[in-house]
Parts: sequence; C-alpha cells; structure tokens
Amino acid sequence: MPLLLVVALACFALSARLPADPSVTRMEKHRTAEAVAAYRRRHGLDDPFFERFGRFVAGAVRLDFGEDWVRPGVSVGDELSDRFAKTVELTVLAMLLATTVGVFVGVRSAARPRGPWYAFGQAAALLRTSVP
Repeated sequence: MPLLLVVALACFALSARLPADPSVTRMEKHRTAEAVAAYRRRHGLDDPFFERFGRFVAGAVRLDFGEDWVRPGVSVGDELSDRFAKTVELTVLAMLLATTVGVFVGVRSAARPRGPWYAFGQAAALLRTSVP
C-alpha cells in the first residue's frame, strides 16, 4: 500500500508539472482570464498541491476519478471500466492461446527430446522471458 501511494504521488506530481493547463484546454476558444480563473477556483485547481492530492486519493479510494478534462461530461471511471473489460478479454484470449500452444509444443517436445519441437520450445521460452 505505501508503494502504491508513493507511485500515485509521483504520477500526480509529474502531471501537475506538465505545461498544459486543464482549465485552458477546457475553455478552448471561449477562454478569458476571468473565465479561466473562475474555472480553476470552481474545480480546486488553485488549491495547494497536497490538498489536491488528498482529494485525488480520497476519490480514488471511492473509485471516483472525476470528469475528463478534455471531454466534458465523460466520467474517467466509466472510461476505465470500458477499457478494463476490453483488457480482460484480451488477457483471457492471450492466455488461452499461450496455453494451447504451450501444451502442444510441450507434448511434442516430451515425445521426442532434443528434436525440432524441443529446440523450438526452448527458443520460444528464452525469447519470451528475454523480450520484456
């Protein structure tokens, strides 16, 4: 848990240091200095860093990640859940494929040790562990 908090703090600090200002991005062509200042006050972007981080962590604990800065009315939580479902689908398919190929190559390798399937299995295992 402490490591997760440190990583969240580092990511939050890096995003706070980005040159892009969400209030300016959100206003687009309708921005005036007064409108940007009002938007920053309304959304707490003028608050101290650790106060904003505390709100972020409290929201994350409730799984409330707020609204997308660029697209008004789009919930970040809804976007994450949509992408999470697709990620689970890809993961399950990849595991099924890896298991099927792995069992096939393993059985062929066991049937003829030191044969071509054995060499292929060893090379594939070496490549798989070396690439990441």
